[in-house]
Amino acid sequence: MPRTDDSLFGSHLLPVPLAYIAASLRKNNIDVMFVDFEREGDKAKKRLDELLGKWSPHFVGFSILQRCVNNALSLAKYIRERKESILVAGGMYPSVYPEKLLKDNLFDYVIRGDGEIPFTHLVLGKPDKEIEGLYFKDKKTGEKIDKGVNYQPLNLDLLPFPDYETIPYDRYKIPPLGIFLKLPCYPMFASRGCEGVCTFCTSYEYNKTYRMRSPENIIAEIEKALADYKMKEIYFLDANFSYNKLHTQSLCEALIKRELPVSWQCSTRISHLDKELLEIMKQAGCIAIAVALESADTNILKKIKKTYNLKEATSLLEHADKLGLFIKHNYMYGVPSETKESMNKTLDLALKLPSDIAIFHLFNLNLMVKNSSGAPIEDDYKRLVKEGNQAEINELFPLVSHQEIKSHFLKSYLRFYFRPYFFKRFFTKKINLICMGNNLKSLFPCTLFVFFFIIIGILRRFLILKINKNPEITKD
Repeated sequence: MPRTDDSLFGSHLLPVPLAYIAASLRKNNIDVMFVDFEREGDKAKKRLDELLGKWSPHFVGFSILQRCVNNALSLAKYIRERKESILVAGGMYPSVYPEKLLKDNLFDYVIRGDGEIPFTHLVLGKPDKEIEGLYFKDKKTGEKIDKGVNYQPLNLDLLPFPDYETIPYDRYKIPPLGIFLKLPCYPMFASRGCEGVCTFCTSYEYNKTYRMRSPENIIAEIEKALADYKMKEIYFLDANFSYNKLHTQSLCEALIKRELPVSWQCSTRISHLDKELLEIMKQAGCIAIAVALESADTNILKKIKKTYNLKEATSLLEHADKLGLFIKHNYMYGVPSETKESMNKTLDLALKLPSDIAIFHLFNLNLMVKNSSGAPIEDDYKRLVKEGNQAEINELFPLVSHQEIKSHFLKSYLRFYFRPYFFKRFFTKKINLICMGNNLKSLFPCTLFVFFFIIIGILRRFLILKINKNPEITKD
């Protein structure tokens, strides 16, 4: 697992997808070793050298996000110079841009979508042209072979539980910028995929098919985690936890029936919540929800294909607040057609709505991975520049400068967090949650730790913004 380019003050989330792949490989009696450059830092290089010195792996797999592509390529080159291993790239970035990973012949294969079955089949020797989800060059002709995106198994209960022996759970007890009540916190999936069509999201490109685990399967993993790792809280990683309301209700009913001593948090779309569902989620142990409203401007929401009824959203969030849930919001600045007025409307909304944590994001045009015809947005830009079509170029970009967007981004963090309302609300609600959880001994350390974690997260964003020379595509 390569190091990201912005690893600064960050905490490290347990790499659950890799733990699933490790479990699938070990189920087939395949030896697996794991090195995490993100978590282990400088020690990882030394450990990798030790492993390569005494072990010659047939396959080396990389999990690659957009922000660690450069480090992943450097690491692949380093291994390629020392071993004759078959190098395989998987994860979010390779799934969206598989052709870029094969460009310099550093990687032999790319896996698009879920990796458990394709990687296991590849290691076991199944012919590559018969493996769904592979992207590679034919060794004889040089032709690129695209076997599509893998969504198998559709029945997630068929997968073994994640392997936290190969990937030690104890190293990842603290989730990033969490709104957790108790530690250790255990991340897990209740479902995979999202059938939303938000144009800025990588799920739009490769993670469309929604699949669920049965409540019984989820409960079984929770009980195992309670026994093995003494965890006290669950961090559901689902892209849209309540997409299927009946499934969410069934899971909540199962949690209530079993009376398991855990609290949990999740992320979901505001359009897939209702007041009754919020109430049963709270009863089942939910203490926090995260929603992404993105913008308060209806024209922008239409452009990025994320629409919701603001009046209904406000009512739902107020109800969640009355239930005592921690509420985390996500907003985005710099989307195509963004103006000063639209950014101000979004900040006003963030300050108005009940919210305990707000995360403001800078839109990166490269994340808007495809246009309506399926071609990369960057291809549109290059074509329009060549044609001199300034009117359509403006449609691809915000109508304010990059510097103005960054200034508003920083102002939003200052306005949201450095106000009496935030301090009063945060400490009051945190104390109430801890008292309700009968965890009085952890009152001050837990509260101060989470607050410190938030402030560090804000500082981290300030520093990353200063050192980031980023976008491949800019209008300025």
